[in-house]
Amino acid sequence: MRLGYGLTLCVLLLLCGCKEQLLQNLTETQANNIVSSLSQAGIYSQKRKDSDGTWALLVGESDLSNALKLVDERRLLRATSAAGGPAKGSLLSSREEQRFSMERALSRELEGTLGSIDGVVEARVHLNMPPVDPLLGRSITGAKGSASVLLVTAQDSGLDRRQVSQLVAGAAGIAVEHVAVVVTVIGADEVRNGLPGSDKSQAIAQGADLQIERPSMYDWLTALLTRNVQIGALILLAVIWLSWFALKRRRWLRLRCVDAVGSK
Repeated sequence: MRLGYGLTLCVLLLLCGCKEQLLQNLTETQANNIVSSLSQAGIYSQKRKDSDGTWALLVGESDLSNALKLVDERRLLRATSAAGGPAKGSLLSSREEQRFSMERALSRELEGTLGSIDGVVEARVHLNMPPVDPLLGRSITGAKGSASVLLVTAQDSGLDRRQVSQLVAGAAGIAVEHVAVVVTVIGADEVRNGLPGSDKSQAIAQGADLQIERPSMYDWLTALLTRNVQIGALILLAVIWLSWFALKRRRWLRLRCVDAVGSK
């Protein structure tokens, strides 16, 4: 019986080893977007819903390295910083705290809107809104608001900075000339040398559309042999377990027959 339990445990361990966890604590939207991007790059991934309601992504062992590289260099997992802000010492927020929270919420909305533009990999918006008199609706200090926008694009998408400035200015209620827009284009040369903020130097792209580099013949054969060895090990363990079970059952039937003959 212990042998059967041991074989079953080995089978389970092999099955668990076929998949590696790539990411965790994701929303369903994030998980779907990353699965789609990995699929376009030829990497099969699987979603798993955890007990806390978040999602995790699983990939094959042979694809883990390329998947991590793709997620990092294509910035698929965008940082979702906490709301932040001044510490609140009472149940009622001060006007300064409320203004800060509104600025950050509006910045996030604008980042999501700009990030949905085709070709934009990442968007950052920083607003500097002057305090406003709650009764008159005018700036208390007389200062004018301003905004700074950083857009990271995967290719030269031909974004019109004037239109981006008008979009941000209209949403924030500030003058267009007080909106600064910086566009960083990640071209083929930059990808080959490594993306900004990444210590990886290998290229994952050729041309405008970012794709991970194709695995070499050695990597392909290694992955194929690894999977075949795993499958062969599972089949062998299954055959051993079935043989052991058949042997135990045969012995049990033989003992039953002996007992039946003895009782007669």
